[in-house]
Amino acid sequence: MKKISKKFLHCLLALSMLILSAGALTACGDRVHIEDTDQFLETYVWQGGYGTDWLDAMLVDFSNQDWVKEKYPDFDYYVHKNADYAFTASRVSAGSANTIDLLFGVDVQRFYGSVKDGKPLLTDLTELVYNATVPGEDITVGDKMLDTFKEANVYYDLNASEGDEPKYFATSWGAGMDGLMYNATILEELGMDVPVTTDELIALCQDIKDLNGSDPAYGESYSIIASTSTGYWSYMFPQWWAQYEGVEGYSNYYNGISEGRLSSNAVKQTGRLESLKVIDTLLSGNNGYYDEGSNEYEYMEAQTNFIMGKGLFIVCGDWFSREMRDLIADLKTEGYDYKINFMRTPIISSIVDRTPSIKTAAAAAGITDDEMLVRVIEAVDKKAPAPDGVTQADYDIIKEARGVVYTTGMNDTSVIPETASAKQVAVDFLRYMATDRAQSIYIENTDGSALPYSYDLKVKDPELYNAIQPLQQSRADIFADEDLLTILPAELSFRLSTFGGLKALTTVTSTLEAIFNTTGSSRTTAEDIYQQEIEWWTADNNRRWNQAVQDARL
Repeated sequence: MKKISKKFLHCLLALSMLILSAGALTACGDRVHIEDTDQFLETYVWQGGYGTDWLDAMLVDFSNQDWVKEKYPDFDYYVHKNADYAFTASRVSAGSANTIDLLFGVDVQRFYGSVKDGKPLLTDLTELVYNATVPGEDITVGDKMLDTFKEANVYYDLNASEGDEPKYFATSWGAGMDGLMYNATILEELGMDVPVTTDELIALCQDIKDLNGSDPAYGESYSIIASTSTGYWSYMFPQWWAQYEGVEGYSNYYNGISEGRLSSNAVKQTGRLESLKVIDTLLSGNNGYYDEGSNEYEYMEAQTNFIMGKGLFIVCGDWFSREMRDLIADLKTEGYDYKINFMRTPIISSIVDRTPSIKTAAAAAGITDDEMLVRVIEAVDKKAPAPDGVTQADYDIIKEARGVVYTTGMNDTSVIPETASAKQVAVDFLRYMATDRAQSIYIENTDGSALPYSYDLKVKDPELYNAIQPLQQSRADIFADEDLLTILPAELSFRLSTFGGLKALTTVTSTLEAIFNTTGSSRTTAEDIYQQEIEWWTADNNRRWNQAVQDARL
């Protein structure tokens, strides 16, 4: 590959950071006058990694729908845009002082069901959107939404009676997907397979270290690149934890359940330690699998180096393709043309401790436990029966683990303030967003990311599928196979998190990259963090735990 000049790289990074950091409030088109009527939709969208083109394109398409023209003959709209993470919350909390009808923002869960000056802050979307029919389709919005996202948007009314129907004050405007990406071009040139277990992943990293840049296909001695300050490796912790414990066990942690009852022992789940051990091994400065330059990189620097082939694995989200689109195109002119894919998260190898028949079958076949685990995973991927000697129950555990996906998209929420003057238009737009037509528009304008609705892009819009980047094709393939898709519920799907403050790692204030990428015998280890979490919740006769349970009214 051609070596890129530092001047060219610096120019690319400067341009990309200028674009991504734009924070001024901007508007769509040439409109300068905002009307406060029931047919003028004033909207806001947060400028994150997905960009804002998707909303502009959807509003144009929405306005051209025959049913919209008939229902709203004077329809018009205006779009505010900025990169202020707190903007949505500030507008919602403003109550009647806010004029925006529909907000696509972040971090508003705490306002669900909230009241100010005797009036609700947000519109109840349960009947208006979730139980309403998708325009032109024979399905409700709630039924078309992926279950995990529906669960994530539930409002927990602490005063509700048992058996009351759930309420919803928000929808989600991004499905997201976070996890390991890999350079498929270099792995293929090295003759290395994509790892399907964590032991295979660690062994591959060791093989790269042993090569020490001697293979012309890859000139580095490390496998993993990151930005220590960004902390994306926190996305891997819940995936390996949930694989080991099972999704029910993972949910039990957030429900405070251990051995069928409410107990602080929930924080002692073995899967939490096993997941931390894998991350510790991969990021440890003692092992040398991690690019030490990552300690200095900002996220765009790390991602740019990755698409230049200076790293085989990176953890990021599906916004990567939109965020890096222009840089990828520019780098191709310099000779950097790599195929980047999402990978299904390798299954944590210690899961064999929960699947005894895999160990028994391995011994009978004269192979290692991990080799038999690989055979089971291959059978799951092919939808084939379990290998001889492996029980159906253990096969099903591996199948669930193989489908585990973590996403931050559940925090990307759409809300309608109760004071909205164009409330019905806003409601209809959210219903329109569930249509197949809207799915394709969103995917096209985010370079392949998706909305949280059931939609097989490869089947419904094959031309668009073939046009998006390989990274997003691999994401679409994972989401399309709903039989092998287990999207983990968001923390805020649980009362103990929403009201009690229970987090995946409550006491960790630094990034896992910064904690684990250290050297020496006195470095913080997985065991240290695991015990630190237990001590935090159980100290002083479970003082903090008991308070959290009380605050969540469990």
